[in-house]
Amino acid sequence: APPKTPDGFFPVLEVYGKAVAATSENKAATTLEPLLVSFNSPNTWLVQRPNIDVNGEDGTISAGDYGKGDSAALFVTTKKGSFDESD
Repeated sequence: APPKTPDGFFPVLEVYGKAVAATSENKAATTLEPLLVSFNSPNTWLVQRPNIDVNGEDGTISAGDYGKGDSAALFVTTKKGSFDESD
């Protein structure tokens, strides 16, 4: 069984990379690797999803109570690193 969603939250399930990336250099020439994203978000937060148009996919998967300034966004990079301050 899937894990229980905590009280006061709702599950967010979205695929990032459904279209080619919209970039100013390549104009939809960069192919994205699809990534299934799931997280729990507070019930009162709004979820933002990437915009897909004729130029490709642009934006992030995020959630927030923007009136209060609270938000969380997905960030993905191909750069390998660590949380050490020396990196």
